[in-house]
Amino acid sequence: MPGTFDVLPGSRVGVAAAAEWQVSIEPKLPVPRVLFLAAYASAPPGWQQDTGLEHEEDLLEGAAALFAGRAHHAVNAGLLHGYHTVDDDLTTIRGRVNLAGQLRRRPGIDLPIAVRYQGFDENVLENQLLLAATHLLGKLPIRSAGTRRSLYRLLGAFELTSHIWFPPNAVPHVTWTRLNAHYRPAVELARMLLGAAAPELRGGDGAGAALVLDMNRVFESFVRAALRDALGLTEQQFPAPGRATPLWLDRARQVPLNPDLSWWEGARCRWVGDVKYKQDTGAGASSDLYQLLAYITAAGLRSGWLIYADGAPRRVHELPGAQASLTVDRLDTALPPAELLAQIAALASRIKASTSTTAELRPAAR
Repeated sequence: MPGTFDVLPGSRVGVAAAAEWQVSIEPKLPVPRVLFLAAYASAPPGWQQDTGLEHEEDLLEGAAALFAGRAHHAVNAGLLHGYHTVDDDLTTIRGRVNLAGQLRRRPGIDLPIAVRYQGFDENVLENQLLLAATHLLGKLPIRSAGTRRSLYRLLGAFELTSHIWFPPNAVPHVTWTRLNAHYRPAVELARMLLGAAAPELRGGDGAGAALVLDMNRVFESFVRAALRDALGLTEQQFPAPGRATPLWLDRARQVPLNPDLSWWEGARCRWVGDVKYKQDTGAGASSDLYQLLAYITAAGLRSGWLIYADGAPRRVHELPGAQASLTVDRLDTALPPAELLAQIAALASRIKASTSTTAELRPAAR
């Protein structure tokens, strides 16, 4: 029928809105459980401080309140300041003269002078990310007056911070130190929200915005953060895909592999796993098992783990030809946070036991 559309959300949940329309995609999980997964994935040490979300029934309202609370907590003691490179045109020299810029923009003209210097102010990446997330949420139909006031106060706090648009697929990472660690819960949540944004929408006479979380990524990030915490490992030892030592399926290094989960000791991969936000049919999907087999082959390991969001009890597939085993496990994401983390702790114990009783087949292809 003209004027109608079929919406196929897949694993995505959230809201898209413009002047004359709004589309909401509700999660299958209860909203408080989704908020917990997102909160823990973005700040494992501080998720207990996120209060008042256990009774939230609207994903957008809950996400906005979660972000506003974390952002205010981060900036309450004052905005983070830092050094950054500034290119400017001045009537006096500050820092050093940018000769290339001067010749390109004003050849033969003395003033103003193109200079480059190190500025020390609040216009740093951490504040820019928080401001960008604040602007994103401000475009969406948030009903809570309290949350809207909180977002408005944040805009005032970042008055001297540059408003930068970050592409959803290229939100920059932040290097964390003791100087900016108090910003981490807010900034990592901001990065998650900015990664869930959509290009500017148009509806009628006005522009719109969207915040659509991919539950595949949320669940994967949660499992990685929770397992890292339960295993007592660092981000270097238990990294995110793309930030680990590369794995290659072949000796010619033409087939790169990026497992969702990997445990490293220096340059040696000790364990690999894969995460699927779907229900296991009982023995694990063949394509998922083939993928995991490729991971353990590339890593030179005898075993690997496949973790589903729901399904049958744990199963272990012995592969006599390859002298390897593939374990299929599950987590019940509908459980309350404490019980879900208890499942993670039990899973971490099984992983530790498996790494102490199995040996490598061969050095991983690098």
